[in-house]
Amino acid sequence: MILANARYLDMADAMKRLGGMKSIYTGLLRKFLDNTEIDALRRAEAAGNNKEIGESAHAIKGLAANLSLPALTEAAAALNTAMRNGEAPGALPQGVYDAWEKTKTVIEDTLKDG
Repeated sequence: MILANARYLDMADAMKRLGGMKSIYTGLLRKFLDNTEIDALRRAEAAGNNKEIGESAHAIKGLAANLSLPALTEAAAALNTAMRNGEAPGALPQGVYDAWEKTKTVIEDTLKDG
């Protein structure tokens, strides 16, 4: 694996969490690429369902944090906090979508090179 962009994929943190087991992490990253939680967020946003937006943001935050994906964790956490506080989502979902796409690209490049 190449040294990934730590803003989107913090390899050092991930290896610390997994005791250096790169093969396990690689498998988890491959599963992440198939995750559909971002689609649930898009549907919830389109429906204007703030409860489901919050639930999806919470799920994405947890997934991203466990996989050491800082930018996505931060974007989802901001949206999750806003929803929990009863605020309007505003532009926060777009931040999650942008972080998701950039993170996905870094993961794909990392898996391709490693």
